[in-house]
Amino acid sequence: MAAVFSRRLIQAPSTTGGPHLAYTVPAGVVAVVKSISIVWGDVTVSGLDAWVQDGTLAKLVRRTIAALTQPYEELGGCDVFFGSWVYTAGEQLSVQTVSGTCDILASGYELELP
Repeated sequence: MAAVFSRRLIQAPSTTGGPHLAYTVPAGVVAVVKSISIVWGDVTVSGLDAWVQDGTLAKLVRRTIAALTQPYEELGGCDVFFGSWVYTAGEQLSVQTVSGTCDILASGYELELP
């Protein structure tokens, strides 16, 4: 029986632009993404529009902050999303921003196929 443990699937510091390929599910594995965090600093001027998407361009999570409209969030913050997104060998996850810069981290499990 294989050991099951959590691991970092995506670590994308200072993400801007994109999409940037961040993770490909290895052969013989099913990946389960359990948590995704998006962390940002001062976005007073730029605003923030950031997300994680899969190979079909479906967004797993997205964080949007319009510049000059939500002052309590413009100076920095963090959102953490929890779920169970399942991907099979060869499927890919990308990170992207249209405005602003942020750090994106995702953790979960890689389960070996029998």
